[in-house]
Amino acid sequence: MSKDTVGIGHKTEFRLAKFKVPEGELRSKIETDGFEAAVEELAYEVDEWEGNIGLNEGLQEMWALTIGSGGTAYNHANANIGVGDSSSTADATQTGLMGANAYEGMESGYPTKTNQTMAFKSVFGANVANFEWKEFTVANGDSNAAKNLFRKVHDRGEKYEGESWTMEIQITLE
Repeated sequence: MSKDTVGIGHKTEFRLAKFKVPEGELRSKIETDGFEAAVEELAYEVDEWEGNIGLNEGLQEMWALTIGSGGTAYNHANANIGVGDSSSTADATQTGLMGANAYEGMESGYPTKTNQTMAFKSVFGANVANFEWKEFTVANGDSNAAKNLFRKVHDRGEKYEGESWTMEIQITLE
């Protein structure tokens, strides 16, 4: 029997755009001119990074969904991006974010799937997640009680009241 040396892997890419304009102005710009135009014209900072640790609970949920044995889909109605303030090292046995946290649902039209890539996008408005952003996840619900796909620890700074931050996450199976 031959043994394959190439397995299934994944790549996770994050993009965080930070805005100091009122949330209504940001949403209006997105609706009128599109998200990229809003980022280009209104964001005071854009940051991109990669990597994560897959969490057992999320990976097991994906397999359950794959074989039809139950589970909750990571679709528009259920998917949320979560952010938190813990810098504890990520571990596959964790069940969500470790610190104070907030989860936000998907923007219109998300999540999307193109070939082997799933894309998630959320807007954290002026009164949401105003704390240090140090950890990130995608979950199939709006709290740590949901099944989290992964956890990424990466300090991105503090979000202050009145700011809106957008988070985009792409997960590609390779």
